[in-house]
Amino acid sequence: MMALLLPVIIYELFINGISATFLPVYANRRKYGDEKIFFSSVFSAVGLGTILISAILFVSAPDLVKLIASGFSAEARVLTVDLTRLLLFLVVSMPLSAVLSNLLNANDMFAIPALGKAVNFACVILTAALLVKTMGIYSLVLGYFIGGIIFFAVQIYLLRGTGIKYVPGSGLDHPALKEMGLLLLPLLAASLVNYVTMFVVLSVAASFAEGSVAALNYAFEVVSIPSNMFVLAAMTVVLPTFSRQAAEGDLDGLKELTIKGLRFISFIIFPFILGMIIFREPLIRLLFERGKFTAGSTAVTSSALLFYICGTFGLAVVTLLTRVFYAIKDIKTLSRINIFTIIINIALILILSKTVGFTGIPMTFSITSSVQMLIMMAFLEKKHGFCIARPFFKSGLKHAVASGIMAAACIPLVLFKDYPLFSSMSGRLIYLSMVFIAGTILYTSVSFVTKVDEVKFVLEKLRHQKTNER
Repeated sequence: MMALLLPVIIYELFINGISATFLPVYANRRKYGDEKIFFSSVFSAVGLGTILISAILFVSAPDLVKLIASGFSAEARVLTVDLTRLLLFLVVSMPLSAVLSNLLNANDMFAIPALGKAVNFACVILTAALLVKTMGIYSLVLGYFIGGIIFFAVQIYLLRGTGIKYVPGSGLDHPALKEMGLLLLPLLAASLVNYVTMFVVLSVAASFAEGSVAALNYAFEVVSIPSNMFVLAAMTVVLPTFSRQAAEGDLDGLKELTIKGLRFISFIIFPFILGMIIFREPLIRLLFERGKFTAGSTAVTSSALLFYICGTFGLAVVTLLTRVFYAIKDIKTLSRINIFTIIINIALILILSKTVGFTGIPMTFSITSSVQMLIMMAFLEKKHGFCIARPFFKSGLKHAVASGIMAAACIPLVLFKDYPLFSSMSGRLIYLSMVFIAGTILYTSVSFVTKVDEVKFVLEKLRHQKTNER
């Protein structure tokens, strides 16, 4: 985890910047007919920049690891340095893949780019399962390497169908590249401040009992599941539409689509939040409790998840609203909001970790994500006339009520979580599957009775699809 930290920080810095600026600028370049040269210039600039940074990190890895892992033994630090250097290929491959993914999205190809992380993780799982006994922890590095190559090759193959090819010799003086760079500067500043927060979190977490860093990581990965499955996947499709509407000056259409997106977020996220709160322990037990991950590990991770989960709603909304700021190219305001939120985040982590201990870190996440959501809504309304808060919270109240009724009806099922029939791995899976099915039926029924627009929309779409199949 510590070896991945530096490569992930750098490549996510590039990926976030590319995702924020490439599509809006690319949409404008289509008007001038030089989108191929613009893409080639961006690809060259990203490739050269990441190779240079990788070389610097390779040389400075021992000092950087010593800084971020000061509590490690000498042996652990040496291993971390070796792994960090091997994983530096991600610093080059991931940003270049991000350029290709955004280009495919701009040409209405969404499915394969959305599978990037899935391909990487699938290869990591496969190499770990097959080679961990012979290669040890290095099998994970090999998995990332194989996954990166496969995903990159597939994207190159798909680009052949768009007619867009890399133009050799494209210079770094393209005017749109400069425009992209100017948009990127405030976002980079905010991102750098954000990574300072990551170091603060790791330092504070490392001061608690052994396994605290891992527990926080596992808990956050679990609470991110609904956001990653539904919100991030949807944003991949929505951002090109946002960018086109902004480029065409259709702000009314952009506002309407934003409100619809926010309503669907609350419709999807609220039942997940309450479900995870109630069934957090069986969920963690199913996903992780095996080998060195003991019942004690489950208890610690579940407590972190309880405080993380309350921030999932804010995180999902912030994800959508960030895309709106990208589309209208108001990245300066977005960066200022991010920096302000990060400062609050650091202050709260330092305060709450001393007063409430380990759970102060996830508690801070929930507070700051909610604050960031409200600030972003306020700025969009005052600066750009996006009156989205009232209709969003009005529909969100209906979703919250329906989720509350579902949760109340599902609480008795908690009594069966330790039933002997559900003690095995397959039993745990059956138990949570039954809970999920029961919760889904209850939530859908209550939403239908209370006339929630989103459930009617989904049912109509399903009926329409069945009609077309016939």
